[in-house]
Formats: sequence, C-alpha cells, structure tokens
Amino acid sequence: MAKTTATKTKTRSKRNANKSEAVRDYLAAHPDAANAEVRAALAKKGITITPNYVSVIKGQAKQAKSPKKAKGKGDIGVSELRAAMALVKQAGSVEGAAQALALVKEIQEV
Repeated sequence: MAKTTATKTKTRSKRNANKSEAVRDYLAAHPDAANAEVRAALAKKGITITPNYVSVIKGQAKQAKSPKKAKGKGDIGVSELRAAMALVKQAGSVEGAAQALALVKEIQEV
C-alpha cells in the first residue's frame, strides 16, 4: 500500500509542476494579468486552478527576483550597501563619509 501512496504523491507533484509551469509561461507572456484572468485563460486549455494558486506562483516568482540581504552586521542588504557606496563616493573617502555620519548622529541627538 505504501507504493501506491508514493506513486500518487509523485504523480500529483508532477501534475502541479505542469500547472505551475503553465502559470509561469502565461505570466511571462502577460505580466500584468490578474489572477482570475490567468485562471480563465488556463481553464480554456483544460488546466483547472484557482486564482489563489496563481497568487502563490506570482509570490514565489517575486520572491525569487527580490535581492537577497547580505549576511553580516545589522542585516544590511544590497540597497543599503549601494547607498553607503554612494555616500563614500560623494564624501570622497571612507573617512569623509564617517565624519559626515558623525555629524548626522550629533544632529539627531539634539
């Protein structure tokens, strides 16, 4: 009996992968499509899904595209590092940027 369960699970995940791929393909061709629109278009092709399932697939795609946070002190991410580099460039050196940040800290404390 365990073999049939494993077979069902394998078949089910394979089926879901095809549905997910169909959603991704449709969204690649129609990036601004609403969830219900994607569901309706895929229903015409015989693929039955819910708008919530489309939302999950969209969320996974968005999460994969978002920049990963750099690991280190204070959970500084890529955008924070870019801003810091711009500050150093504007100040002319790391020391100049540090002085500017010290002044900002003083102003905040007042």
